[in-house]
Amino acid sequence: MSLNYVDGDIIKMGKERTIDVLIHGANCWHKMGAGLALKVKRNWPEAYEQDLLTPRGDKSKLGGFSWVKTQSGLIIVNAYTQYRYDRYNTVADLDAISNSFYGIAQFFGGHNLHFAFPLIGAGLAGGDFSEIAPIISQHINSEKHSCVRFKK
Repeated sequence: MSLNYVDGDIIKMGKERTIDVLIHGANCWHKMGAGLALKVKRNWPEAYEQDLLTPRGDKSKLGGFSWVKTQSGLIIVNAYTQYRYDRYNTVADLDAISNSFYGIAQFFGGHNLHFAFPLIGAGLAGGDFSEIAPIISQHINSEKHSCVRFKK
């Protein structure tokens, strides 16, 4: 099993509604201050508002997700793939990534939706996507999906 990779701009894909579900990695502290999370927050503030409804700093969120359906019908998923945020150390949690994608696939799977996600855990979270990709693939591979490599 392998992921379906595309080069593009996941924000643009969401705005143009060429995808149904945009999944991005989030921490458990309501911080969406950099990277894709900040772009999601700026473009769809309701995704950040949904995150704020969860308990701040609650470790039990790790491996879970929150979601919101936007006015355009796009579903934004805040996947809690890391407990904290840190630009200088690896904070990507492989078990949390696995549990988040398992839950997302169970909840949204089987409805002919097109899922899109970046190289979750490999950007600011510092993880190695060669380790992360097979974890995501085992849960999402049977669904229509795009792993989006950012390209301007």
